[in-house]
Amino acid sequence: MTYYKFVLAGDTGTGKTSQFRTMPGRKFAQLFDPAARSTLTDSDAVLEDWAPLASELSLLPRGQKAKAGGGLYTRWAKDFNEKIKKGFFNEVDSYMLDSLTLLDQACLTEELNRGPADERIAYRLTGETIVQAM
Repeated sequence: MTYYKFVLAGDTGTGKTSQFRTMPGRKFAQLFDPAARSTLTDSDAVLEDWAPLASELSLLPRGQKAKAGGGLYTRWAKDFNEKIKKGFFNEVDSYMLDSLTLLDQACLTEELNRGPADERIAYRLTGETIVQAM
């Protein structure tokens, strides 16, 4: 079987999540978008929910520090890397992360809540961090 890596990008409601149903083989999806589950409920994909809480997408008041242990992004990255180490993805033919926008928001919020000196640094680190995890 030939494998391809690609990113589907488009406006809300254009069928990106529905397209995943047509992918071949064993499917695994990590869902950050709570609406995605209803689109995939009757599919043969294994679904894992990572929908962020409102607090995980909210900046803390100035001077307040984030709780130890990390937020949604830290928990997801740890889980993702453990799956890689255990060979989990060797048994997966089609993988989907939905939505990268919400994961990025959670990562950026987590970085900003840690209190970097410059918000531009946090934004750059967010992109680098997500790319490294994948």
